[in-house]
Amino acid sequence: SITSFSSSLTELGENKISYDAINNRLKHNIFKKQNFYKFEKITDISLNKLSFKYQNNFIFENLNLNLKNFKSLGISGASGSGKSTLVKLICNYLDYKSGEIIYNEKIKKKNSFHYNFFYLDSKPFLMNGTIKDNILFFSKFDKKKFNKVISIAQLEKNIINKSAKIEDNDQISQGQKQRVVLARA
Repeated sequence: SITSFSSSLTELGENKISYDAINNRLKHNIFKKQNFYKFEKITDISLNKLSFKYQNNFIFENLNLNLKNFKSLGISGASGSGKSTLVKLICNYLDYKSGEIIYNEKIKKKNSFHYNFFYLDSKPFLMNGTIKDNILFFSKFDKKKFNKVISIAQLEKNIINKSAKIEDNDQISQGQKQRVVLARA
């Protein structure tokens, strides 16, 4: 019981960052102001003097990085060195302390949502509900778009009404859970 409780507290702490980011966007009605279906091709990203810290520990301080004309990109490093944090900063899932992020030579406003990026975590966030509910994630249902999305994510139609919550007694596999989150994106 103690191990289970400790594990739950750890997951709660990890998810608080995502919760705070979503809550901040909801407070500012950012989801309503932007069209999530129009994507601009990102050809270059620059980080200028970017600083980020968890509590009092800097993960990045005055980081400068230029990524230009890339098709794919790999980031390597030791465990805990900040790879996931860097990706979450670029995706704007985390608020940075100072500096700027520039996409295609346009400075991104701090705390603004950039909808061209999605980070698929190894522990996908699923809310209580069906797979369909989790894919829609408060969006309006459009059957044609929905069918296209589940096809792209390679989800079988026969599992759409299954439970997708985390404690789902393994109604769906971990890989299927990740595909649900991919379909949501």
